[in-house]
Amino acid sequence: MMRTYQQLTYEQRCQISALKKSGCGQRKIAETIETTQPTVSRELARNTGAVGYRHTQAQERTEQRHAEASQPTKMAPDMITVIESKLRVEWSPEQMTMDQISFSDAEYQRKRSPTRREKFLAEMDRQIPWKKLEKRLAQPHPKGNRGRLPYPLSVMLRIYFSIYSLAINQTRDA
Repeated sequence: MMRTYQQLTYEQRCQISALKKSGCGQRKIAETIETTQPTVSRELARNTGAVGYRHTQAQERTEQRHAEASQPTKMAPDMITVIESKLRVEWSPEQMTMDQISFSDAEYQRKRSPTRREKFLAEMDRQIPWKKLEKRLAQPHPKGNRGRLPYPLSVMLRIYFSIYSLAINQTRDA
């Protein structure tokens, strides 16, 4: 029977400490406090110090981990003023987060010529009806319920057509 995850209470930590001192194993401790053995194992691994397991230190460490856990950050007033000032001068969200390409990258993309690979893939995308092929072949393609996940059908089709096209080009050139 699968149990849902519940965090240990202070009382359970006290019981773990007492049972551990009396020499009980993890499985016996888990049965006594009505939790799983991996939970007890994880608790002991996380909170056993040089002196051993101490329930008060374990509780303090747990509370500290909860306090340090990522919490949604609230926008500070100074951040709000910066955002408002940028919106007033009509900055886009991308500009504010600096999530855009630089001028030099844009200039490079404009000037450079496409590679043979890029030209080939663009031509292949232009000529082959990918959506129709994927719809037609979707049924026999394995879903990956067991074992290693298969490559997506769209990737497999592009690989197949690339190899097939290269083979045709080589025989034509020979």
